[in-house]
Amino acid sequence: MKPKAIIFSASMVTALKRRAKTVTRRLVTAREPWADLVSVGRGRALFDPRIEEHRALMAKACPYGYEVGQPLYVRENLTLSGASGTEWRYAADDGVVWMDTSSPLYLSAVSWVHHKQGEFCPSIHMPRFASRFLLELTEPVRVERLSAITDEDALREGISPTWTSPRERFAHLWDELNLDRAPWHRDPWVFRIAFRVAEGPGAEAASTNATPARAVQEATP
Repeated sequence: MKPKAIIFSASMVTALKRRAKTVTRRLVTAREPWADLVSVGRGRALFDPRIEEHRALMAKACPYGYEVGQPLYVRENLTLSGASGTEWRYAADDGVVWMDTSSPLYLSAVSWVHHKQGEFCPSIHMPRFASRFLLELTEPVRVERLSAITDEDALREGISPTWTSPRERFAHLWDELNLDRAPWHRDPWVFRIAFRVAEGPGAEAASTNATPARAVQEATP
């Protein structure tokens, strides 16, 4: 299966590093804010998620894949940092972005770091070679109401077990990220995506014949 990209915030990247996050919920975009009919992905078909058969069809149209085994590479924010201010780092933890010099993709990676403008790279533009995490779906994707989450699943979302109610903590975190477009109290439809976490090319490069990704000429071979 061809890997698909998925974006994670800094706090969720930290949870992935701890292998504490094995589930994520992603919003199913509504065609009309006042209607229950929704459009999934790039298709024009409308579904009514209140109908079980429609939910099954929607899940199969999930933009992150549907079947067990589907790989997803994680995108996160990058920033220029380091002593010289020319070294690409992961914004979540200031980790170095490594490039595998033995990879056939090395030259294109060098080209990316040289031509990237500015001191910040939003996650949506993060190149695949820098991805530290490769996820693999462990369950078929399903469509459900946001409020259907249980305490157990909230823990799998990366919520600390020290909270008395992981579900309530998840609701608070959801609103921190989605209050403007889909607040908890509206109980939106979401894709529930379960996965296992493995190392991506960015993490593998750190233990091989690698060099830091620098936005300077010295990075060229």
